[in-house]
Amino acid sequence: MTANEVTSAGARHAKRELGRKPESPPATRGDRRKPVAPRIVNGRTEDGRIAVSVPEAAAVLGISISAAWDAVNAKSLRSARIGHRVLVPVAGLEAMMQGVA
Repeated sequence: MTANEVTSAGARHAKRELGRKPESPPATRGDRRKPVAPRIVNGRTEDGRIAVSVPEAAAVLGISISAAWDAVNAKSLRSARIGHRVLVPVAGLEAMMQGVA
């Protein structure tokens, strides 16, 4: 074996190593983070939004995300669809809480 053959074999091996993607652990459902409930002040969230996502609404109400989606689909929780996104107005959350009390 000549020096060139050794070098080319080493270069091929190095090239093969560079082309590999690092292995990542498989994603699991437990990796998802629960949304933090935004603070609601005077009909808006603390950062000034007038609507929140369904998971955020679930966190505010203290119910599961699937129960919040059930309420949106049953029209017992007001919502607005903007494109593919479904938003729950803060006023809708307050109205739902008024109905509970």
